[in-house]
Amino acid sequence: MIRQTGGMRHPNLHADAVVSALLSEKWTEIAQLESFAWVWLDAHVQRVRACRNWAKARAFVRVYPYALFWHMSMCKQLCAPGGKWAERDRAAFEADFICR
Repeated sequence: MIRQTGGMRHPNLHADAVVSALLSEKWTEIAQLESFAWVWLDAHVQRVRACRNWAKARAFVRVYPYALFWHMSMCKQLCAPGGKWAERDRAAFEADFICR
């Protein structure tokens, strides 16, 4: 079975194998069924976690160029010579390296 998530298509082989094993077996013990249910649940949790992590990565890639531009422009405004924090940075630097 191929599942559609976002813009990507990928096979969910592990979970599909577990489901087909569940449907093909005649279960006599509840413990066996429970163990397969936990395996299926684990595969589902991994799939959900992977989708969430890829969503975070996509958001980071989209926002990163704007954040980098903003950061560099703020550094130029505040820390460059004549900037708002330039004098404070220079005074702190000189205070750290005063030879006594």
